Amino acid sequence: MTTILKKDGYSEPPAGSGTVAAYMRPTPSRRHGPGSPAGGRTDAAALLPGQRPTVTDAVEAMLRRHALDWSPTTLRNCRHYLINPSCRFTLWRDEVGIRDLEDLTVERLEGFLADLASVLSGASVAKYRTYLRALARFCAGTPGYEAIGLTGIERIPRPRQAKYKRPEALGPGDVQRVLDACESTRDRLIVETLLATGVRVSELVALRVDDLHVRDRPPFVVVQRTAHSPDLTKNGRDRTVPLLSAHGGGASEASSLARRLERYIATERDPKRTSPSREVFLSITQKVGPGALPLTVTGVQQLMQRLSERSGVYVHAHKLRHTFATRAVDIGTPIFHLQQFLGHQSIEMVRRYYTADQRAALQSYARLVASSPL
Repeated sequence: MTTILKKDGYSEPPAGSGTVAAYMRPTPSRRHGPGSPAGGRTDAAALLPGQRPTVTDAVEAMLRRHALDWSPTTLRNCRHYLINPSCRFTLWRDEVGIRDLEDLTVERLEGFLADLASVLSGASVAKYRTYLRALARFCAGTPGYEAIGLTGIERIPRPRQAKYKRPEALGPGDVQRVLDACESTRDRLIVETLLATGVRVSELVALRVDDLHVRDRPPFVVVQRTAHSPDLTKNGRDRTVPLLSAHGGGASEASSLARRLERYIATERDPKRTSPSREVFLSITQKVGPGALPLTVTGVQQLMQRLSERSGVYVHAHKLRHTFATRAVDIGTPIFHLQQFLGHQSIEMVRRYYTADQRAALQSYARLVASSPL
């Protein structure tokens, strides 16, 4: 079956190819905003003696089991992939009539994942496989949730996928077009802060005024929480990130960004002093009483979509993180320092974020050849 690859990694059958099952259709992108549940429900009823657990019962119990050792992001993603009413796994179970845990088998899951492989990227299918394997392991070791049909789930092969994604980074011209497309001081500072620090979008929206040390030399930002966890970063470690030049302007530009952030907080962020929030960036639409609420991840995503349309440059927050990493390497930042700035556990992850400038790489090689005695 011929498929049409879409920008978000999904693909869909061509028009006129017949009815498509609900779980195979493109799904809307997820939005992270306030009230998005991270872990399992605390009000889920325990199983009664002799009661047959449903798939949902088992997933809820697994989420409760891992509420302390899984990150909020992992808990939320597991819920989304396995028991969200509109997720593909739920829609597939509804279509084939699987409700009870005992009806779930490795053979059926293998068919489900094979179906998904025709409409999703290998990386997306691998996520379903990961959470389903976690469910099988939980059931194997938890009395009352035994699922003989899930024995041997390890034999489902890992989906084929590119070992490394092609890194993304914006060139100086594209960066300038995105900045020129910003319509407010807040929007421009959001883009510049992402470019200058490389923080994740969930960390950006959680930055508080006290986290910005704009009068220090050099100025820096302390990253110690995310939108999903008020006490922890993604890897559980706080880190300090300098305010590097956003797009090649040097130290003076970095200081300029720090001064402009300070001026924005003092004058434009909350001019009437009505917001109880301490976050640096506030929403222009969401309010609690007379004051504005903190900007959400969804709000940043919507801003990036608007900037993409206005500038003609496809941009998202993670692409700006790639741009930060590439810029940092190009100006000579040691790789171990960059690993700390990005908050990565391994150097290998840092390598994936670097986009080499092809012209610069060729020029560098030409210089090496010219200086070689051979």
